[in-house]
Amino acid sequence: MKKLNKNDLTSLILLFGMSFFLFADQNLMGPNLTQIADDFGFNSIERDVKLGGEISLVFWLIGGFVTLFFGYFTDTVPGIILRVDLDSSGWPKSKPEAFIDCRRDGLNPDGSVVDQDGCIWNAQWGASRVARYSPNGEFLNSLEFDVPQISCPEFGGADLSTLFVTSARVDLSESQIKEAPMSGALFSMKTNYKGQKAHQILLS
Repeated sequence: MKKLNKNDLTSLILLFGMSFFLFADQNLMGPNLTQIADDFGFNSIERDVKLGGEISLVFWLIGGFVTLFFGYFTDTVPGIILRVDLDSSGWPKSKPEAFIDCRRDGLNPDGSVVDQDGCIWNAQWGASRVARYSPNGEFLNSLEFDVPQISCPEFGGADLSTLFVTSARVDLSESQIKEAPMSGALFSMKTNYKGQKAHQILLS
């Protein structure tokens, strides 16, 4: 077996690290909480509290730190979407700056994705919607959903025009869940817009 040289080892460590932090940032276990809960024998309350709340929060805290280094990122608590300039290799070359201030509208920005037009789609926690903003930060339009806790959008499908959106039922009361029983589901919606193909990351 060939021994890895220093560059190969560094690349391997970075690859595993980036995979870990990608999981942390995007909460990849979100659409599979019920199956995970069944595997561990959790009831619905334990699923929502332990998997959807406590464990996801730990991953988010880790991922939140890492997202400071990539393009757009959201600081949900103060309600601000920030932006950082990237160089030709995809690395930051400036300090983060406020891009969209959602506080004036009482909104809680969450996960985001950028489409082929350079517009940013932002899930807004507690507002039942994904909002679309221009590259200059101007509000353009929004897609509404029948659940309050919308968490993250992503484009997919054969032509990248289908918007997939995750939701959650964290912090919802029993009466709220009865009013919005699809809370926690993964939604898909055909749009007139197209997302970007996944960008390659080259490690050398």
